[in-house]
Amino acid sequence: MAEHFEREEVEHTLTELTCQCCGEQLHQCGSEDSEQVKIIPAKVSVIKHKQFKYACRHCEHEQLTSKIITAPKPKQPIPGSIASPEALAAVVTGKYCDALPLYRFVDILGRGGLELSRG
Repeated sequence: MAEHFEREEVEHTLTELTCQCCGEQLHQCGSEDSEQVKIIPAKVSVIKHKQFKYACRHCEHEQLTSKIITAPKPKQPIPGSIASPEALAAVVTGKYCDALPLYRFVDILGRGGLELSRG
């Protein structure tokens, strides 16, 4: 199997190391190795943007009004949308590279727990 894939090694050992014939201690004398392919389907996660707000204590006490300033967040690829750049890249790759109709992509995400409108 191609060597560039990430590998996860799982060791399987005996819990009882006593010989069933004579009762003496068993020792490790090698291993038998085999490989399986593991495929993890699309992983969905949420980015929570927390914009902190700031105010001036001096202005709060000395002035009639106090201005509150909110830290900016990065520009969104589609304003008002919940789609991150990574989500949009996945949709574009599925549609144009893999010829996956959008309704199928919505169904795939639905199986993963993300319910989206086809509209």
